[in-house]
Amino acid sequence: MKRILLVILPMIMLSTMMCTQPADQTAQEEKVNEVITKFNQRFDNKDLTGMIEYFRDDCRWYTLNGIILKKDQIIPFFEPLIIEWKTIETDIKIFDTTIMDRTAIVRFGTKLKIDSAPDRNSMKNLHTAVLKFELGEWKIWHHHMSSK
Repeated sequence: MKRILLVILPMIMLSTMMCTQPADQTAQEEKVNEVITKFNQRFDNKDLTGMIEYFRDDCRWYTLNGIILKKDQIIPFFEPLIIEWKTIETDIKIFDTTIMDRTAIVRFGTKLKIDSAPDRNSMKNLHTAVLKFELGEWKIWHHHMSSK
């Protein structure tokens, strides 16, 4: 009888732990998606300093034209563009979010509307962001873009 309990009890505990995982997973997915949303809101508000707060110190941003930016290069890269644009509005559609331990992968699409650039007033892009959980919050580690 004791042997049966020694086998069954750990199985019950394991199944209970697995049942609570999706709720935690869902909460973490919401937090990760919130980082992506807030990051884009700061971009739309031309708040590059605030936007950069969502990046890890060792982040890499892979641009559409093949440039790889480190964290300290992101603001100088985007600043000339943002100064030229009067207003920016980004529509975001998150396709999926996958979390594995302390790493999250988010695939999403954006439609960028710029009123002061008639030749480019609607740009569609696909994004893959890899986030890492550090010091109690999710931070962008890698960001990859491609155009539709």
